[in-house]
Amino acid sequence: HAAWKKMVKEKKVGGIQLIADKDFDSDFMKFFNVSVIPRSILLDPNGNVVSSAGLRPSDEATKLMFDKIVVKK
Repeated sequence: HAAWKKMVKEKKVGGIQLIADKDFDSDFMKFFNVSVIPRSILLDPNGNVVSSAGLRPSDEATKLMFDKIVVKK
């Protein structure tokens, strides 16, 4: 856990980073059917899952989904 936290800080990894307490057997990994990492999960402002398909943040489809759920101010 300490090595992971150090790497996140040193590499300045963005977004919200989570660590699975039981590797691929953790409840989180099973719930979202995560079989590879890194994995992106898109949530709406209320915390609802929009996509757990693991789209890349730089993918145009991800940007379009994001634009649909975020209220622009």
